[in-house]
Amino acid sequence: MKLKLTILILALSVMQAYSQAKNNISLVYGISSNTIFMGRVMSDGGYDTGSGIIYGLNYSRNINNYLSVETGLHYSNDKVSGSSFSGATTYHFNGEIKMISIPVIAKFGFFRYLYADVGFTADFQTNYTSNSIGTKQSGIGLEGGLGIAYNFGKIRLFVNPYFQEHNIISCAGKNSYNLVDAGYKFGAGYNF
Repeated sequence: MKLKLTILILALSVMQAYSQAKNNISLVYGISSNTIFMGRVMSDGGYDTGSGIIYGLNYSRNINNYLSVETGLHYSNDKVSGSSFSGATTYHFNGEIKMISIPVIAKFGFFRYLYADVGFTADFQTNYTSNSIGTKQSGIGLEGGLGIAYNFGKIRLFVNPYFQEHNIISCAGKNSYNLVDAGYKFGAGYNF
């Protein structure tokens, strides 16, 4: 009887260890390089490459072995600089674009540990004033990337190189200048 009970406990433990969790909550930290894309706007100046950071919390739900849906809440701080010309004088300016973003992302898994993701972000610029660098970045943006995720039991670690363009559909009705980020997101999460 003890042998049967031991085998049953071991079998249940193995099934639990290899069963795939449907949900995940992850803490996210990211670094990026950014610029302001001016589209077809004619200007006497331009924007330089800047840097940014992201902090956030993600929730994902597995639909099947190859598809999951992810959302979350992210805070980003992008440092932006640029220059303009007036006569023979060049003016340099620096600024920050701080945003809260809510991503809605579809993740497509392949080769067991790799995934591609694509989706939308709802962005809300928190520090916009009439003297801000560029136009207001609140609106709908696009995000895409590739990633590597590995599960250690209930713990998931991931690295996600990504690309974002904010303000594609602007809440301000004017989207001449779009913040563009490219970087890496790192995360650790819990599967349940």
